[in-house]
This record gives sequence, C-alpha cells and structure tokens, in this order.
Amino acid sequence: MPYHIVLSADAILDIDDAVEYYNKVSAGPGFEFTDTLDVFFNKISHLPTASAISYDNIRVKPIDTFHPEGRWNTWC
Repeated sequence: MPYHIVLSADAILDIDDAVEYYNKVSAGPGFEFTDTLDVFFNKISHLPTASAISYDNIRVKPIDTFHPEGRWNTWC
C-alpha cells in the first residue's frame, strides 16, 4: 500500500513558481516538470526507504532537472 505524500505550502509555492518559470522559457516544459515530479512522488510513495538518508533522518531523492537550453540531466 503506497504512502500518502504531503507537501508543505512552501513546497507547493516553489513548484508553482518553477512551472511558471519553465513555461516562460518555452511552451510546455513546466508541465513536463510536473509530470516528472508526479513520477518521482509515485516512486517515493511506494518505496519511501529506497533513498539514502542525507541528514537528521531525512531522505533525499534527486530528480531529473531541466536546463533552459532544452536538455534534461538525469541524476542517478
């Protein structure tokens, strides 16, 4: 059974800002960004302990990052 992921209000605002920025750079990348987040949130909800602990019992999951030149860089 997958876990429920809860985002803080600040996290939601940051995501909204990123989507707005990416869509100003070019039509569509902001929505591609949210699709990428959805994939990783799904992975985290099913395997929350799969990522290494970075500090204070907090796990970090690197995601694909968008470059304004239109290239995606995949982090392990």
